[in-house]
Amino acid sequence: MASRQVAGLVDELREFTGRRWLGEPPDVQRLRAFSLPPMGNLPCVLYCNFDLFWAGEQLQVCRQAALAGDLRLPELAEVSALLLERTAARTAKWEMTETVALLRRAASVLREWRPDTAQEFAVVIEHLMMAIDRIQAAVDAIIPWSELDRSVRLRPGT
Repeated sequence: MASRQVAGLVDELREFTGRRWLGEPPDVQRLRAFSLPPMGNLPCVLYCNFDLFWAGEQLQVCRQAALAGDLRLPELAEVSALLLERTAARTAKWEMTETVALLRRAASVLREWRPDTAQEFAVVIEHLMMAIDRIQAAVDAIIPWSELDRSVRLRPGT
């Protein structure tokens, strides 16, 4: 049962990534207009960007741990699920509904999965990383980094 669910998840991840490969993903279009008082829009976009970036970094650590044999695969699958659940909770604050649904679905499948090999685990994590990174890259692209760098000066040290 779990193997079929994982295969289904990989298919969903491929479809999710493929449908959002060109153009701006719908979650990112909604994020452009999202704001929370008193911070407005830009901090929401920045936090969302870093939440998604960090999710990719955490998944990379899990992938590397599997391939290096640093941790047992059942525990890595469970830890990956926990990390995805936390990312979904954080990303939900920015109303990234499609991305959150995918993260929660992936966490649910990973929580029950017991991979047979490190390579099998790595392939699933790689598909997750591509899906998350596609959204993160689109969020990153709407941030006016060079304008921020020119306009904002850090407070002097005390």
